[in-house]
Amino acid sequence: MVIKMKLQKKINIVIILLAIVLVSIISFVGVYKKYQNRMVNVIPKYNIGTNLDGHRKAVIEVDTSNDKNAKTEEGNNSSEVKKTDKTQDEKNKEYEKSLEIIKKRLAYLKVKDYTVSLDKNTGRIEMMLPEEDDTDTILSGLAETGKFEVVDDTNSEVLLSNSDVAKAEIVKENRGTATNLLLNITFNSNGTKKFKDITKNYQNQVVENVNLNGTTNSTTSNTTKANKKVTIKLDGSTLLQTSFNNIVDSGILSLTIGSSESEVASFEDQYTGAKNLAALISGEALPIKYKVKTNYYIMSPLNKYNVIYLVYVGVAIALIISLALIIKYRLNGVIGTILSIGYMACLLIIVRYANVELSIEAMFGFIVAFMIGTIFNIFVCSEFKDKNMTNKEFEIARNKVFKKFILSLVPILIFALIACLFSLSSLFSFGTILFWSIVVAIVYYCSLTVILMDSMRKRN
Repeated sequence: MVIKMKLQKKINIVIILLAIVLVSIISFVGVYKKYQNRMVNVIPKYNIGTNLDGHRKAVIEVDTSNDKNAKTEEGNNSSEVKKTDKTQDEKNKEYEKSLEIIKKRLAYLKVKDYTVSLDKNTGRIEMMLPEEDDTDTILSGLAETGKFEVVDDTNSEVLLSNSDVAKAEIVKENRGTATNLLLNITFNSNGTKKFKDITKNYQNQVVENVNLNGTTNSTTSNTTKANKKVTIKLDGSTLLQTSFNNIVDSGILSLTIGSSESEVASFEDQYTGAKNLAALISGEALPIKYKVKTNYYIMSPLNKYNVIYLVYVGVAIALIISLALIIKYRLNGVIGTILSIGYMACLLIIVRYANVELSIEAMFGFIVAFMIGTIFNIFVCSEFKDKNMTNKEFEIARNKVFKKFILSLVPILIFALIACLFSLSSLFSFGTILFWSIVVAIVYYCSLTVILMDSMRKRN
């Protein structure tokens, strides 16, 4: 019986230590699988904030080139110019509408931690965006007018427009070894009815044959019945010319706009461009034309070398503290060090999946989190020094440790909740890190430590 209990205790210890090692590998190294002929990490990336990773500053302004050309063509007829000129109040409404549309596009593209400001006198829009691989593509799309049209291929009649669209989204469709990018345009109730009528009425229609010289002949001999084509346009540029063989009553127009059979980098560019396209079609068209005036990168106060240096310093401090615990408490110190590594690994995984924005202030949050783990280890090591504990003594020591630990976390928790109330992203990031560090610490330490210490003690 005694041998069986000892074996069970050893198994418990081994299982816990292996679980900690596994979680640490997942957190610090990642989990990789093959995707499109390359290995990708399935663990979410860290959400790096602008004050840590730098940010992009861009300015878009009203494109007045068309206005100048129009006035030149009108000549000096002042009365006619007055009719076409807009009042400042009308311009302000257009500027504010443009700002609203651009914010909706940013929300559709899931761009976070950005700022947008408007000069109401000139319509100038200034943006601060996080630095990502697709930032340039996003910026170019924000300045586009976004005028969506489905027009008759023969007489250029506008059949569908932005007002008929409910939403547009990008869908990845697997076809054997290839993956196609589909742009699915879902029309609203009015647009669905129009689209159904188009797919019905444009089938098997009389189409005039074109002679070799480019002229048409309307005689019976030179006309045939075929499906009439429509042209899908965005800002006057043709996206696709197509016809319909069947009646579509679903209200969804599906367009293939990319394929993974191309290079990986090319496919990623296609996907980014497709998302921009969907963002433009999903919303309203800008009431006025914009152009990108300035676009440049602003470096973070901390470059990557500074961050690496801080990481090295943090690791060195952690090693010194761990070594001190091991020297003073021996085996308990070793166990405490292993527990600290597992705790930080769990916290980093939670931070990734919770999509917590990492700022410079968040780095200090991780330092506080490590100190939380260290404090708990000191409590445990000091209270469980005697391995020859009775069940009653073990229960008293356990309750004492948990009470001291919870009481020490109360002021940190209050501070974390207060920081989370601030709209300032850096303070919110710091508070969120503290909050999750407390939650993980309570769940992690209060569950594993009891099992480990109970397994290591010699029962009397």
